[in-house]
Amino acid sequence: MNARSKASRSASATGSNGARTGLVRRFVRGESGAVTVDWIVLTAAMMGLAVVAMNAVGSGVDNASTDMRKCIKRQANVILSKDGWDYDRRMRVAARRCGRL
Repeated sequence: MNARSKASRSASATGSNGARTGLVRRFVRGESGAVTVDWIVLTAAMMGLAVVAMNAVGSGVDNASTDMRKCIKRQANVILSKDGWDYDRRMRVAARRCGRL
């Protein structure tokens, strides 16, 4: 192997390594990756807020649906009862029992 081919081979090896180093430096100094990271952080924060909001609203919805279920059951019992009341009186009682919903 002569000295010239040896030198060109070592130069190409350092040249490709130098190109990789330059690529890494450009990537680290570049701003386009920072924008992507900003969007990822913003999206994660929005997802966290959505989970917190669902937990806060979920318990209230659960309580309201339980109250409505109880009210409907009471109204059905009053309306379908065989106590001799007329229909209008049964409807007034049912509305009074569940009027606050």
